[in-house]
Formats: sequence, structure tokens, C-alpha cells
Amino acid sequence: MSKSKTSRKKVAKKSSEALTKQALAVTEANLARIEATENGQPPEGPTDGAVPVDAAMPKPKKGKGAKPAKQPKPKKRKPAKARKPSLMDHAIAVLKKHGKPMNCKEIVDVVLKAGEWKTDGKTPSATLYSAIIREIATKKKESRFVKAERGKFELAK
Repeated sequence: MSKSKTSRKKVAKKSSEALTKQALAVTEANLARIEATENGQPPEGPTDGAVPVDAAMPKPKKGKGAKPAKQPKPKKRKPAKARKPSLMDHAIAVLKKHGKPMNCKEIVDVVLKAGEWKTDGKTPSATLYSAIIREIATKKKESRFVKAERGKFELAK
């Protein structure tokens, strides 16, 4: 370490020690004043040597300080767009229309042939199967689907 760095550290240490001693003296004087008041004795002198801690401590240098909190701007709500029906929505419609248990491949074929929904995916039936199974597992009795037999689903009653 250079000489200037060590001397700065010593100065900082001395000033912090001085501040600590000063704060301790103020605290002891305040405690003495409080104890005297509790014992019914009038404090010695106007403040018994007690000085508010704020007055004894040097004031910190003023900096820029914290910026005031910004008021949030009110968000402009866009009118709700009509949501495009998902494959799950179409599957419900197909199962209602046919009224019998169907597997996912049959459901997807009906929806795609009707032109109600289109996809570039290679396995939309696997995606539908996964979504239906996930809904059954998470919603349990509130699920819109029920597993009728292996690989086939029907609407919950």
C-alpha cells in the first residue's frame, strides 16, 4: 500500500473513533438525564449536558439524493379482441356434434376438413392428446373431457 492510502485510512479511523466517542458521551448524558427523571430528581442544568444525537453528529454532505418516485402512467386498455378458438375449443364442438367417444386423430381430421382451424405442425393430434390429458390431470372433476377408453375421449357430463 502506498503512504497516502495508509494515511487516509488512519484519518478515517480517527474520525470514526471520534464520532463514536462523541455519540457515546451524548448517549450516557441522555441516560443519566432519563434516570434522574425516573427517580424523581430534577435534571442537573437545563439538559444535564445532554445533547440530541442529531445535533452532536456532523451533517453528511449533500449529494444528489434519491429521485422522487415517478407516478405510474395509467395504462390504456385496448378493446378486447375476439379470441381465435383453439384446437381444444374445436375438439369440444366436434365431440358435442358427434356425441360419441373419439380419438384425437379423428377429432383433428374433422376440424381440419371443416377448415375451421389450420396448422403447419406435424403432429397436431399428439398436441391435442397432450392438452386433453393435462387438463384431465390438473382440473380432475372440473375437466371438460373424460377418458372413455384407451385413446378415446368424450365430454364430461
